[in-house]
Amino acid sequence: MGATEDLNLIFKSIIDTVDDLRDSNRLEVLGDKASEIIRERTRKGLGVRPTTKRRFKLPALSKSYKDFRQRYRALLHPETDVNKSNLTLSGQMLDSIGIKIRANDTVIIGPKGPRLPFLPGQKRPPSNEVVAGFAEFGERPFITMSQKDQRILVDFYEKVFDSLLKRKKL
Repeated sequence: MGATEDLNLIFKSIIDTVDDLRDSNRLEVLGDKASEIIRERTRKGLGVRPTTKRRFKLPALSKSYKDFRQRYRALLHPETDVNKSNLTLSGQMLDSIGIKIRANDTVIIGPKGPRLPFLPGQKRPPSNEVVAGFAEFGERPFITMSQKDQRILVDFYEKVFDSLLKRKKL
């Protein structure tokens, strides 16, 4: 086999691999990974400035909100505490982050779905999207990928690409 035939086989394998990566199931895997990255970063108490795409420490909780959390300490999510500013009270909003829309070559992620009542006697709590909106438009933007988050996702994507290329024996 000549060099041209070898190159054509390699190019075909790469094109097939790229097509595999664009497969909707692969996009779903990337959407799930992006959701996980956002959840983990936010639970560490970090938000993302929309204008700079840089991480920043979420503002401290107010005294009155800390008092509220203290009263309901037993109901707090295991990954938070009374004083921790990490957008986690019950954990429902961050846990709900996932793929909201998957169409063609696009996935849109964010909080979704209804919330269970958190407080005793609470009948209709706001949806996870509404709760996220309060945080986003306040001083706690978080549903954005920071530059570091993007690097983590690209590294993950490269590992997926590499494993596909190895399966194709390139």
